[in-house]
Amino acid sequence: MTSEFKDERGRNLPFVISDVMGLENKTDSGIRPSDIIKALEGHIKEGYKFNPVASCSEQHYNSSPTLNDKVHCLVFVIPIHNFIVNGYVDNVLMKMMQNIRQKACDLGIPQVVILTKVDLACPHVKEDIKLIYRSKTIHQKVQACHHELGVPLNCIFPVKNYHEERQLNPDMDAVLLFTLTKILNSANDFVENIKEPEDEDHGDRIDSIDFIS
Repeated sequence: MTSEFKDERGRNLPFVISDVMGLENKTDSGIRPSDIIKALEGHIKEGYKFNPVASCSEQHYNSSPTLNDKVHCLVFVIPIHNFIVNGYVDNVLMKMMQNIRQKACDLGIPQVVILTKVDLACPHVKEDIKLIYRSKTIHQKVQACHHELGVPLNCIFPVKNYHEERQLNPDMDAVLLFTLTKILNSANDFVENIKEPEDEDHGDRIDSIDFIS
């Protein structure tokens, strides 16, 4: 699903976020890693519904992707408690993510990790989200993510999900906004560094960001 965003005047902001189904350690569920790689390269047409039992068909295959069709920042969304002392809870899933990340590296696409549900990992952070970057437990989980997936430490962001709250929390919003800003900056830097001729022909640029849980 691709989401667009507007400013206070109703004008489209120059980025979109593409949210896809998560990876699963089963052959008949979850998104297929090969389809994620096609999406990174811009080979999947807008509106395609990912099928866990079949790869993208020729009907939905984009053989000549432009810069706007390609992904400009790959974002992994992973529950923080999936990282344990000895690594990751599912070696098969981790191997899938490593292969996808390697392909993104080959394409020069930046990668970011969002570690969710930090309140379930650390009771102190559950009580006060402002402690998120001071928690030893959260720090250890971030280190484990860096070690297992290989994403740089400064590209791994722990966040707290909205799930019980009945109103907005400014401290939670600050952490989420900080993370989103870093993602958009990474996407923008990638586009700026490409220097393709099509950038000169199109005044507007759309940065596409895929979330993978």
